[in-house]
Amino acid sequence: METVVHHTDTKACDTEAACNAIVKSIQDFHMDKQQFPDIRYNFLVGGDGQVYEGTGWHHKGSHTHGYDSESFGIGFIGSFRKESPPEKQLLAFETFLYCSVNMLELKEGYKLFETRQVGNMASPGDKLHDAIQKFHRFSTNPPNKTATDDQHHHHHH
Repeated sequence: METVVHHTDTKACDTEAACNAIVKSIQDFHMDKQQFPDIRYNFLVGGDGQVYEGTGWHHKGSHTHGYDSESFGIGFIGSFRKESPPEKQLLAFETFLYCSVNMLELKEGYKLFETRQVGNMASPGDKLHDAIQKFHRFSTNPPNKTATDDQHHHHHH
């Protein structure tokens, strides 16, 4: 499983109540307007330093066309074209990744990508992009859409 980072391109939030409300509105938007069975992200990270469950671990998200079965999507709540994500949002994300590996939901050697690397969107915004690049597992080498699993395993770094 690889991890694809998005931003929700909504207002940011710094309290649980505000983040909950945004998660709910995103869910409504994805389900009512876009007719998805659930919110399109597997998890969302709020500026309040909490991680919110979207579709969760064991449901394929529909966040990144062509990559959904290979990856899970994390939406950073907010818009990060000009504003950097707050430290505690990044920290929550880092802790979440670490716990996910411990829970064996993510493989030790997972890669971190951004939507802009695998699609022609600006998500997750320049400022979040700058922050994500500093993560240890960030990869500048996104998988090909059609790559099958065994091709993934033959890359030697």
